[in-house]
Amino acid sequence: MPGLSISHPLVTVAAPGAQMRIHNGYDNWDTYRLQNGTSLAAPWVAGALALVWSEHPEATGNQIIQTLLRHTFQNNGDMDRHGDSLGYGTVSILNMLSADPTTYPDTNPLLRDGPRVYPSIAEITGEAPPEDGPTTPAPDAGAGEVPSGEGGGLPGVVVLGAVAAGGVVLLAVVVVVVVVVARRHREGQS
Repeated sequence: MPGLSISHPLVTVAAPGAQMRIHNGYDNWDTYRLQNGTSLAAPWVAGALALVWSEHPEATGNQIIQTLLRHTFQNNGDMDRHGDSLGYGTVSILNMLSADPTTYPDTNPLLRDGPRVYPSIAEITGEAPPEDGPTTPAPDAGAGEVPSGEGGGLPGVVVLGAVAAGGVVLLAVVVVVVVVVARRHREGQS
C-alpha cells in the first residue's frame, strides 16, 4: 500500500491513516471495512490527546499540546521538527503517557501571528493585541518552523497544522468537543 501523506511546512504530527478499520454504515451497520485516507489520522490524534488528558486532568490544553509535540517516536522531551512530512514526528501514545504535561509551559507553540493569519493570537486568547501590532512574524513558507505564541485563553482552539489534509477541520471539531467536555467536568468538580 503506498503511503498516504502530505508534505507542508505546517504539518504538525504524523498518525496512522492507511488500512484503518471503520464501521461499514453504508451497507450494513454490523460489519466493518478498511479505509485509507489522511482524514482518518485526525481522530486518531484527537483520541491520543484525550487519553493523555484523561491521565493528567490537571494539565492545561496547551501543556497537552506540548506533550504531543515533545513525545513523538522521534522526540524524547525536545520539540524538534523532522521535516515537512513528519512535522514533530509520529504520534506515540506510550511516550506521551510517560511524560508529565504539567512540567511544560502553559503556552501553545503552534499559534502564529502575522498580517495574513486569521484569527490572530489575540483573538484566540482573548488578550488585547500589543499597541504596535503583532510581534511574531508569519513563518516563511519554506522555513518549516512555526513561531510560538502565548495561548492561555482557549486551549481547545488548537491549530494542529495539517495533521491530515482533509482531517484538520475534523480534528479541530474533536479537540473543541474534548475541551468543552473536560471543562464541564472540571467545573462540575469545583
